[in-house]
Amino acid sequence: MANDRVVLGKIGKAHGIHGAFRVWPYADDLERFADLKSVTLTHGVKSVHAQVTSVRLAQGYAVLQTDAVTTPEAVQA
Repeated sequence: MANDRVVLGKIGKAHGIHGAFRVWPYADDLERFADLKSVTLTHGVKSVHAQVTSVRLAQGYAVLQTDAVTTPEAVQA
């Protein structure tokens, strides 16, 4: 079975009070984030699958909101 996952970027700090977070892209094309429906957030061996609820493109990074991360503290975790 082929793995259809693509690493898009690195999660940065929280953005606001509702759990949105910055993603610094590994490629120059921020438009890849515009059509995201779901993501897998990975830190070490821990992974969480989440539905994307909002995407905002900023200058040099994307701001994502998901159903799995709802507080700034969860972003840090």
